[in-house]
Amino acid sequence: MDAKIKFEGGQHNIGVVGDNTQVGNMPVGATIDLSALKNELSRLRAEARKEAATPDQDIAVTELAQAESAAASGDKSKVLTHLKAAGAWAFDVATRIGATLAATFIKEAMSK
Repeated sequence: MDAKIKFEGGQHNIGVVGDNTQVGNMPVGATIDLSALKNELSRLRAEARKEAATPDQDIAVTELAQAESAAASGDKSKVLTHLKAAGAWAFDVATRIGATLAATFIKEAMSK
C-alpha cells in the first residue's frame, strides 16, 4: 500500500506507524506512551479472554488486566512485571492479532 502519513506541529513520540509495521529492539527503559500501550493491552486482553482454554491462560489474562491497570496509572515497573508474568502465550496472542507494542514489551519483560 502507498499509505502516506503526515505529522504536523509539535513533537511526536512514535512507536509504530503504517501498514505491516513491526517494532524491534526497543529498550524497556525507552519513553513509551502508556496510554497507547493501555489501549493495546485492552484489545489484547479481550482477545486473550476469548481464547483462554486452560487455567494458565486464565492467569495470563488476569496478568494482562493488571498490566493494563498499571499502564492506566502510569506505573511502568508494574506494567513490565505483569507482562512478564503473562508470558509466552500472551506474546503469541499479541503477535497474532498485530498488537506489536504489547508484543514488544512482553518479549522484553520475559527476557529480564
